[in-house]
Order: sequence, then C-alpha cells, then structure tokens
Amino acid sequence: VKGTKTLVYISLGTIIKGAASFFQNCVEAFRNEDVDLIISVGQQFNIRKLKNGVCAMKKIIKRLVAAMLAFALSVPAFAASGVNKTTVSIGGATANVVYVDMSAKNRVILPAVANGSISTDTAAGNIISGVKRGSVVAAVNGGFFNSYYNASAALGVASGNYPRVFNTVISEGRVVANGGTVPAIGMDYDGNILIDIVKLTPTVTLRGNTEVAAWGVNTVYNDATAVYVLTPEFDYPVNISSTSKIVTIKNKTVASITNGINGYKTPDGAIAVIYGATAYSNAAKWDSQPVVGESAVFHYKAEPNDSSKKAQWNNMRTVMGAGGILVKNGVSAVDNAINPTAADQKPDVSGQRTFVAILNDGRLMLGTVKSSFRAIANALISFGARDAVFMDGGASSAMYVNGGFVTPAGRKLATMLAVVDETTAAVKPDTSVPAEANGPSSWAKASVDSARNLKILPEHIDSNYKRNITRKEFCDL
Repeated sequence: VKGTKTLVYISLGTIIKGAASFFQNCVEAFRNEDVDLIISVGQQFNIRKLKNGVCAMKKIIKRLVAAMLAFALSVPAFAASGVNKTTVSIGGATANVVYVDMSAKNRVILPAVANGSISTDTAAGNIISGVKRGSVVAAVNGGFFNSYYNASAALGVASGNYPRVFNTVISEGRVVANGGTVPAIGMDYDGNILIDIVKLTPTVTLRGNTEVAAWGVNTVYNDATAVYVLTPEFDYPVNISSTSKIVTIKNKTVASITNGINGYKTPDGAIAVIYGATAYSNAAKWDSQPVVGESAVFHYKAEPNDSSKKAQWNNMRTVMGAGGILVKNGVSAVDNAINPTAADQKPDVSGQRTFVAILNDGRLMLGTVKSSFRAIANALISFGARDAVFMDGGASSAMYVNGGFVTPAGRKLATMLAVVDETTAAVKPDTSVPAEANGPSSWAKASVDSARNLKILPEHIDSNYKRNITRKEFCDL
C-alpha cells in the first residue's frame, strides 16, 4: 500500500500467551521507531495491561489497517523446504511440475482417500484437508476410478453406480482396495520409494500355515468360487448371498462365521473374509476352512517384476496403483502396457496427463501436462528420471503444491497421492503368526492332551500341528 511505513510483525502471542512484560518490552523497543507494529498477543490477552499501549495503538490504527492489508498481500504462500515448483517443456507443451527432496525428515508419500472411505469421492481440496498425519506439501490425483457414475441416482454396490476405485491401494501396510497385477508406486517402512509392475495378493493365513488368497479387497464378487475381503474402509452395505459365509476376524483370530446377509458392513476393528458357497465347500473338503477361535492373519504377498526388490515390496507401508509405467530403469516403457488401453491411452495420443517420477538423485518429480505418454517418458528421461508412472488423467488431472492447486481437478476425486511432512509416527501392523498357531486345533486339543498323558504320542511329532503329516510320522503314530 503506497505510503505505508515499515511494518514489524511479532508473532509469538500463541506461545507466550499472557506475558504482559514481554509484550511491553516489544512496545518499548519500537516506541521511538518510525514503524507500524503488529503484535500477536492471543485472544485472551487484555491490551490495557500495556503502559501507554492503548494510546500508542490508537495513534497508528489507521496506518495499521493499511499495513495489515499490505502484509497479507505480500506474505508468500507457505513453502516447505525442498519443494520446488516450476514449469518445463514436454512435447512442446508447458508442464507444471514440482521437485520434492524426499531426504527431508519425516517426509513420506501417502494415499489420501476421499472421506477416509474407499470408493467415495469429494473435491480435491477436501482430500488434502482430510490428511491428518501431517502437512501435505505436494500431491497429485490418484489412479483410475468410476468417475462417470450417476451422482443424482441412488448409489449402491449391486447396481454398480458408485465411484468405485479400480486401482490397488495399500495404506499403513494393509490392502484397502483391490489387488492383482498392477503398475504401482510405493514406499516401504524403511523410506525407500519404488515403482514397478507388481502382483499384489491379499492373503489370510489361517492356523499359521493355510494361506487363503483373496480375489480382492473392498470389491464385491458374486461368483460362488470367490473369496474376497471387506474392511471398514468400505462404507457401502453389501448384499451377501445366504449360501456364502462371512468370516469375521478380530485381533488376528477368527471371531465368528455366519451365513451371508443383506446390507452387511464390516465392523470397526475387524476384517471380513467372504467365501462364496463353492469356495467354502472346497475349503471344507480339504480341511482348510477357517475355524472360530483359531488364528487368522490378514496381510499381502508381493511379487514385483524386479525380483531383487521382492523383500522391499513385501514391506510396503503405502502403495498407489497407477495407470501404467512410463519409464523403468531410465528407459521408456510406454510400449509395454500390461492391460488393454482405451484409444486415448495409446502412447502417441495427446491428452491431459498426470505423472510421478523417481529421479536418479532420489528426488520425486510430480507433474501435469497435456501431451502424449511417449513425449512425457522421453522428457522425463532427459530430466534424469529412473522410474516413472502415470496416474488418471483428463478431468481427474490435478496437482497441489505448498498450500494451493497449480492444476485444479475438473471433477471430484476418489484418491490422491500425497507427499506429507509427517507429524504422527507410523505404526507397522503386526502380521506375525501367533506362536500358538502351530499347536493343535481347538477341536483336537483334548485328544492330543490325552495322548500326551497316556505317553502314546511320539515326542518328535508333538509339534507343528498345522502342516500335513508324513507317511513315516503316520506309521510312527
């Protein structure tokens, strides 16, 4: 504002609340200076405690209002350390990009889910503000979802009319959406960020040795041979056939097994494994069905294309499924799509795109641009990209940096990939198999105890009850 004095702003009032002597010293320090002074003193502080403070404030109130306006207009947006926004040229188009130094303390990538509920949507700004683990310093839209559902009609799983998430999502070590073979970006519990095509199989281990591979998580199947998982993150009521079985798992233990019902929702603190009628019958036939009271551990198994990174992919804290791989090991991968793509997803077709790259120096590069996948991949390689993926595009394309959207989304979103300066420490889920899981099943325990008491149970087979017995052990018994 023209003619405004130098403005001094002292902003310790929220920390040194009620310290009249401190604020008085501030007033005295600047009393004879030709400046306008703003002191943040907190809502409860009585400025009459300041000697001559009220009079001094009255004298400068007019200038102060103008100065405050100038201050508000001139303060730059919050900029996190190591987060640099710029533009670059890709295929002749201007791309909005942000480079993020991931070596900063407590900086992580997290999947941000609309409303905290899988397969719902909301404005992108609401997704950002919904991240509670720290400050979002940068973000882009997530993977594909059903953005063309009819929002004015009744939403429901049975009709398929809901913003179903199609990409796989792992949050805090747990699969919360889908599974299968997917291009993905993820961060493990050691802070390593990886990109690859990975087979991610949601798995429930029963009794310590019986592994049940689920078809998917929070995706409903009507096939009688299906086994799938529902978690509390899926907030839609599901109609489950009465011939199916709902296996509820709490605290790594099978809590109940019931017939399917209409309008089912998974209780908080639990997961539900849904067995189709045929799937449950087959499990019972081979004595591999779940049993109430026995152990059940929900986890996942990962098989990346790069087998040298298998251990890391099986230690992922977060994973966001992508649309496809752009760059792998510094080489363009746009001709190696693992899934059939629509016409606008062909490598040389230009469209609005979102991409995420891991650079050779360890930084992340996030960006949006209207270009082709081939042009983006070639440009990223020239910028030093080691690996890169593309996310959903078109009206979903969005990028947020340091408090504002550089590329605003053209519609509501279901997920975003957020870079967060975390203030809440991560807690890795316990997926270890309980020690007692290798003991006898509940239905056999009394007989085993009796055999021990009668001294007719060979010592060398009195362990590891969950594996199949050998012919020799059977003869010994």
